[in-house]
Amino acid sequence: STTARTAEEAREIESKYRRDLHLARAGLPPERSLEDALTRWLDEYVPQLKRPKDYESHLRAIEPYAAGLPLEDAPRAWLAYRAANPDLTNSTHNRRGAVLRRVCYLARKWGWTNDDLGGRIDLLPENSARHIYLTVNDVAHMAKACHYQPARDAILIAAYAGLRLSEIVRLKREDVHDGCVHLGQTKSGRPRIVPIHPAIAAAVRRLPIPCGARWLVRHFERARSALGHPEWRFHDLRHTNASWLVQSGADLVTVRDLLGHSSLTVTGRYAHLATRHLKAAIGRLRAPGTHRSKGKK
Repeated sequence: STTARTAEEAREIESKYRRDLHLARAGLPPERSLEDALTRWLDEYVPQLKRPKDYESHLRAIEPYAAGLPLEDAPRAWLAYRAANPDLTNSTHNRRGAVLRRVCYLARKWGWTNDDLGGRIDLLPENSARHIYLTVNDVAHMAKACHYQPARDAILIAAYAGLRLSEIVRLKREDVHDGCVHLGQTKSGRPRIVPIHPAIAAAVRRLPIPCGARWLVRHFERARSALGHPEWRFHDLRHTNASWLVQSGADLVTVRDLLGHSSLTVTGRYAHLATRHLKAAIGRLRAPGTHRSKGKK
């Protein structure tokens, strides 16, 4: 039920109720605004999702472009949002477009519309996956160029354990035992165990990291600039760990488990680095003239 705060609101609610009743008798969906649909999704669905704050943030970004529009104008709100935010990446746009799509699909399920509004919200082509992998020497030089010890530790942990930055800043001393880092809170929602490489033994003993992610990234960026590599990103250290694992002969299932990927499809981005089995297959081919004849000796 809706409670009116003023006489004018009461009249609007009554008028809307009468219109909806008339539409229902005619077998038509009730009138609903796009804001109504977004609000219902936020109240009823978002609290049940993983990382609800992320979804709420995406919704808040779209909300100003939905103000005053009927539900059927959701595709127009999507175009207006994109036009007003040209500097954002396609992946960011698509995360928000996916939210709007979902709300539109639900609105149809709720009986608020008969139209396939979600199908009219076209997502954008995303940039291909980054393939920037540092060498062991690159990581060593990066750590040396970083003059803040906690940031230096974070760089090494990311490279040699493949942890996300968000996981590194949450690490506590009690998360380390039996020669492994034990992660209870991960992006995939599943716990993860990562053995400690000797290169990060000292860094792990200094846990927890005494600062937040932004401060670590700031020092990382200073170090990369000092080395003349502005294209490097902190998350590339995690990709680097995966590349080292694959090139050392680890199978993709092992890499998936160590990095905590949600599926082998995600891990598959590193499959092109696994060349040992390809070389072994070529090595098994016989050279011309070396095949034995099946004739009599």
